[in-house]
Amino acid sequence: MAGDETAPEAVPAGLTGEEAPMDAAGKNNRTVTLTRRHADSDDQGTVGDWVSDSGFKCVTIELPWRDNENDMSCVPPGIYTCHWFESPKHGFCFQIMGVPGRTFVEIHSANLAGDVAKGYVSQLKGCCALGEEIAVFKAGTPPADSLDQMGVTNSRGMIQAMQTDMGTDDFTLTIQ
Repeated sequence: MAGDETAPEAVPAGLTGEEAPMDAAGKNNRTVTLTRRHADSDDQGTVGDWVSDSGFKCVTIELPWRDNENDMSCVPPGIYTCHWFESPKHGFCFQIMGVPGRTFVEIHSANLAGDVAKGYVSQLKGCCALGEEIAVFKAGTPPADSLDQMGVTNSRGMIQAMQTDMGTDDFTLTIQ
């Protein structure tokens, strides 16, 4: 993380106890692990690796850690249920449920997730975007603005691939 800021310890934020999360029908659901690369987290965003229980893999980009501040921070480490719903802004996508103090935390396409107060572009407001690989978008080249900025490529394609992998059933997301 940038500067003196530190991410919280990986504690279950969305769920409590050791029980396996259940879907609406009361059966165990699928699982995904998002492992953050703390060495690659700074004012340009927080990078991670997404791996589903079927073996589907991609990279992620989120906002920098800003003490779970609404619209400014990545999601705290924890265990969450992701639910398929119709977003008012992004159409059908998964919503990360149970993020403390936050609502409408979604998994949708985006390339950049920087700290706008420090001159970076962000296409996220606390959500998580998937991508094919991490790349540097050169200053003046869309979607970057006046600064070179780290982001993810082929986000729409990876969102579609993830939706093909996961379907529309609830799944458990562990962020560490």
